[in-house]
Amino acid sequence: MNCLVRGGPFLDYQWQFGGMDVAGGNDSFLYLSNIDASHGGDYTCVASNGAGNDTASTSVFISPYFITQPQDVFTSNGSNIPIVCEAESFPSPIYNWARSDMQAIRNQVTGRTSTVLTFDPLQFGDEGNYYCNVTSQGITITSTTSVVTGNTAIIHIHHYSHTYCIHTISYL
Repeated sequence: MNCLVRGGPFLDYQWQFGGMDVAGGNDSFLYLSNIDASHGGDYTCVASNGAGNDTASTSVFISPYFITQPQDVFTSNGSNIPIVCEAESFPSPIYNWARSDMQAIRNQVTGRTSTVLTFDPLQFGDEGNYYCNVTSQGITITSTTSVVTGNTAIIHIHHYSHTYCIHTISYL
């Protein structure tokens, strides 16, 4: 960032972030490296000399990026499972979970607008591909897809004389 000031002589500069002086920020240029969401916010340049001082401010926005992508889940129906999707940005990101097949996520599944989508418990029909959209400052990124698979075995036993017929249905 550049703090362009006309005046003189002998201008002193001090960059501030969140009202605190930035270490090493005593030049008209402020260089930021290894930028992450913690660098987002309002910066102020204070230029001063014996005649007084003046300030200029700017805001730094950090586009969303993923910290944790959702992982595949292979479990049985009835299990309580969380799927995690974490991102950072400035300002803070907004989360929205969705299914790849465009079906609605049932109401009992919690966390549809948070970092953790929780099936409590996983039920028949929850199987599918889930992903999270993360938005900040009008920029949306989409996570990898998490495959949620629940196995249910339904066994029907029919009694025909002394012969038993067993049918097994498995949902993957």
